[in-house]
Amino acid sequence: MADGHGGLAAVKGLVVHGDDFGLSAAVNRGIWRAWRDGILTAASLVANGSALDEACALAAGSGLVLGLHLNLTCGRPLLPAERLPSLTDGQGNLPGKWDFWRRALCGRLSAVELTDEINAQFDRLDGLGVRVGHLDSHHHVHLLPAVAAAAAPLMKERGIRWVRRVRGKGEPAGSGAAALLGRLQQRSVALTGRRCEKYYREMAGADDFYGFSWFLHPDPGSFLAGWASGLERGRSEWMCHPADYAPGAPATAAEKRRQRECELLCAPETRRILEQAGIELMTLE
Repeated sequence: MADGHGGLAAVKGLVVHGDDFGLSAAVNRGIWRAWRDGILTAASLVANGSALDEACALAAGSGLVLGLHLNLTCGRPLLPAERLPSLTDGQGNLPGKWDFWRRALCGRLSAVELTDEINAQFDRLDGLGVRVGHLDSHHHVHLLPAVAAAAAPLMKERGIRWVRRVRGKGEPAGSGAAALLGRLQQRSVALTGRRCEKYYREMAGADDFYGFSWFLHPDPGSFLAGWASGLERGRSEWMCHPADYAPGAPATAAEKRRQRECELLCAPETRRILEQAGIELMTLE
């Protein structure tokens, strides 16, 4: 077994991980509902999210395992933009997914600025009393070498020993657009992530990672039973993005996907399928 978890070699372990906690009230409702009524086992907080305080209040004392969902692509940074010229645009906002990846791959990100903003995001959660146990990121930027080089030393200083890794068998088989795009995303991020192993080599991570196709699929539950029966032994991570827009209704395609994931995580049939497949739900600790 990878990462020294030899005792897991005999079980099918699954971490069901909710991203974006603190991004909005709807996302907070979805993650909390999936934790309380569904199969969610861990979540990560957006330190510059507009609903962060509410998310922390919900999770306080609950036992929900929390991490930092490092955000360097959307919204505004925690530090003043004038201190972060390589990480922001002309309006003081973080530059967006594609522009950030382009800057990173072209070597245009300042190591000092990355360290300072990442540290500020850890400090924000510390100040709210959150025990941060793991790191992942918005748009998987922690698997860019420039970001990993800044993040890993800060994690070691803080005793954080789990990092999201995109690797393993990955997305379910299929010929639809969601499956094809999901596999393309998986392979692209996994390729970049392999270049970061030297930074994260002392840290634990799941052996298999899933979630790209699931978020895009119009009916993610349709292949759940087949996927569950084929899950390999070890510890796998299922990335999900639940949200609950009740009493309102999801309006955009992305909102509808988030609501659909919330319903899937909370459905009794989902839990039954996992149990029948011999899958043990696990946390990141």
